[in-house]
Amino acid sequence: HENFDSFEVLKEFVPLHFILDYNPFDIIDFHAKTTREQISGKLSLYFDKMQEDIFYSLDKWIGECNEPRSIKSIWNVCNHVTAKLIANICIGEEASQHEDVVHSFAVLSHDMNRFFFLPPFLSFIHQKLHEFDDILEFYMSQPNFDPSNVNYNYLADLLFFLIVVGIVTTGRSLANLLFDYAGRPEYWDELYEEASTFNEECNGKFTLNDINKMSKLDSFIRESLRHTGDMIIVPRAVTTDHYTFSNGYTVPKGRHVYDFSEDCLFSESQYGPDSKSFKPFQFVSQN
Repeated sequence: HENFDSFEVLKEFVPLHFILDYNPFDIIDFHAKTTREQISGKLSLYFDKMQEDIFYSLDKWIGECNEPRSIKSIWNVCNHVTAKLIANICIGEEASQHEDVVHSFAVLSHDMNRFFFLPPFLSFIHQKLHEFDDILEFYMSQPNFDPSNVNYNYLADLLFFLIVVGIVTTGRSLANLLFDYAGRPEYWDELYEEASTFNEECNGKFTLNDINKMSKLDSFIRESLRHTGDMIIVPRAVTTDHYTFSNGYTVPKGRHVYDFSEDCLFSESQYGPDSKSFKPFQFVSQN
């Protein structure tokens, strides 16, 4: 809406324009293009490596669990799992093999100060000027990139913005999903059976298309996201002198306005009288 801007609020909550040398909010369209074309648009290319990274991280952080094991912070674990994926996509496989880099990515969402001690992963730039398989290379392919005069701070700031946004949202969603799954053992068999069927059909080598066909898993994830309503609540600041709603209520410039997401997420007309119940397979028919 032309009278509201969510990024004005984000600047207050996460003042990256004060922390970084370059203001990431000045190039939001470029960040959106990068995410759309280089991440979402290339998931099929990253997918095999993503599976390897997930298995590696789960083995490292959880293991076989032959004996009962307590995991103190599931969100921290999920952040590290996500960080491995993000690191590979952002700076490539070679650089993402360094545990200190992955750890730094993971802790960014918890402690912004760690950013200033980020390992010098950008030293890989000089070795990779002729490759193009990650987001760092995408940045280096832009018309304004000068290989003879690399602006390391600018590249680091671009990556930092994507890392923070990617890990915070993905890590939290994954943690909530695991809690929803672990707390509902009555659905384990159905989900396991579906996964096992596809696993046999593809000989243990999943493709993105195989995952997209898992209608029960997809529905379970959607339901988990539906019950994590605050993930989609993005407050917006009034950018004009004031704004008057249809009911006559007027809010002044700079005031934060929140959407009441429960009206949509738990609408009885959309999800029935038991809309607040967790119904994991209600979206199966929509796939």
